[in-house]
Amino acid sequence: MTALAWKIGDVKITRIPELSVGLALGEFLPEATPAALAAHRGWLEPHFLAPDGKFQLSIHGLVVDTGDLRILVDTCVGRHPVPGFDDLAEGAADFLAALAQAGYARETVDVVLCTHMHFDHVGWNVMRAGDRLVPAFPKARYLFARAEWEHWSTATGAEVYAPTIDAAVRPIVDAGLADFVEPDHKLCDGVRLVPTAGHTPGHVSVEISSQGE
Repeated sequence: MTALAWKIGDVKITRIPELSVGLALGEFLPEATPAALAAHRGWLEPHFLAPDGKFQLSIHGLVVDTGDLRILVDTCVGRHPVPGFDDLAEGAADFLAALAQAGYARETVDVVLCTHMHFDHVGWNVMRAGDRLVPAFPKARYLFARAEWEHWSTATGAEVYAPTIDAAVRPIVDAGLADFVEPDHKLCDGVRLVPTAGHTPGHVSVEISSQGE
């Protein structure tokens, strides 16, 4: 996988890939039967649907570069296995090296935004230093939707997701680098959050506008 880049007005967006996963459609989307997909294979293959019928899932982060601010949106799986998903961590590429190769060394990132707290969106928030997990982006502020944190850090959410939160989110909070924001938070001129709760209780998306685009 290679880094792709495009622009919205003056804002540059770079896709930083970590992992590509093939999933059996029957497990992931039960209603996506061969008959249901038949009329759509022309545009689904090969980027979304492989010849073997598996759904192609891309795990990647996005750098939003306004010229004044470097914002990393989502940090993928990482290298610290989460119970049940150990194989993904073992197969993950070196995301930090890919970032640096694209021109964004981890020390130059200003903001890390996690759209939600599922394991494949927060993994590289941290990196291993000896026997500890420490913030991978030491000069950045990490933004999380307040509702997302409140859900996953309480007893209800923690029953399912404690290993992920403990590994990839709490070290950020403990380091004093976390900001819990509202779902319509404005990061800077032309970049703001949009509440898109559903996939998770505090899920957010990013809206970019520049030069009329």
